[in-house]
Amino acid sequence: MYDNTKDEGYLRRVIRPLESLLTTYKRIVVKDSAVNAVCYGAKLMIPGLLRYEAGIEVDEEVVLMTTKGEAIALGIAQMSTVELTTCDHGVVAKIKRCIMERDTYPRRWGLGPVSLEKKKMIKDGQLDVLPPLLIYNDISNTAALTKRPHLDGKRVIRIIRLTHPGKCRRRRLHLRKQLIGWMF
Repeated sequence: MYDNTKDEGYLRRVIRPLESLLTTYKRIVVKDSAVNAVCYGAKLMIPGLLRYEAGIEVDEEVVLMTTKGEAIALGIAQMSTVELTTCDHGVVAKIKRCIMERDTYPRRWGLGPVSLEKKKMIKDGQLDVLPPLLIYNDISNTAALTKRPHLDGKRVIRIIRLTHPGKCRRRRLHLRKQLIGWMF
């Protein structure tokens, strides 16, 4: 039919936007600066909240929307409407399923005043990217990973100091996962 008459009416009746399925959920409108972070899996926090529907309860499924009405994700509310009106910090919703593609909106995290100050301190060498890991060896020759150098009966085998966040961070997290069982 569309090929002959170029009438889109029939197609528009059958093919509908995804948001039409989500009209039964309560809505939370997210600031544009927080949309990409949510797409990457971050929890929605109070600073990223713009508007919300009345009657939201804790552990209720909600849909996170942009200011233009596009669906970002389905989430589970961590605060009720009453708490949202009174709180100035905290988690609004945990993400259950992300709908929007990543990088549809510009990446805006890491541009706040605290983050910029940290980046400046790292650049000047006043602050390491991650604190050093101290790996200890006790008398029974088992490795332990701890942040408490005052433990008795252990001596320092190696201090890992990382200043580059790339592969070193992954190596450090891998070490932490391997040795975390020996802490207690």
